Amino acid sequence: MYWDNPSASDSSNASEVFSGSNNFKGVWHLNRAGPGYPDVSGNGNDAYVTDNQSEEDANDFILGSSQFFDQDNNEYLGVSDAAVLNPTDDFILSCWIKANSVGPSRAIGIKTTNDAWEDGYGLVLGEGPVPITFFTNNATGN
Repeated sequence: MYWDNPSASDSSNASEVFSGSNNFKGVWHLNRAGPGYPDVSGNGNDAYVTDNQSEEDANDFILGSSQFFDQDNNEYLGVSDAAVLNPTDDFILSCWIKANSVGPSRAIGIKTTNDAWEDGYGLVLGEGPVPITFFTNNATGN
């Protein structure tokens, strides 16, 4: 890691670290303005953005760039359905977020076939004593 050290050389290699051979199914770095984000896992699960997402939504932080998504404005990333995104065994879903507010059912990362989230899996930011909830199929776990 060489953050905030201009004299250090950049030897990072995302395609090697996050490759499908290391069992990653999808990895998206939001370190630039869209219109889309390539899947650096090599599985071809590139993400697309909604029409409401704009270059003004790019933000610079100490660890690099990020994107601002306004759920109230229906801004999100989408990924086409692919068999590799349908795990049949244990898996990890991770992301870095900074929420401006919490509220009822703000999706962080989900895969489902309908708006009711009755199937699939995902991380949801909500209210209450456990603000982040993970769900899979019809079950939930904290």
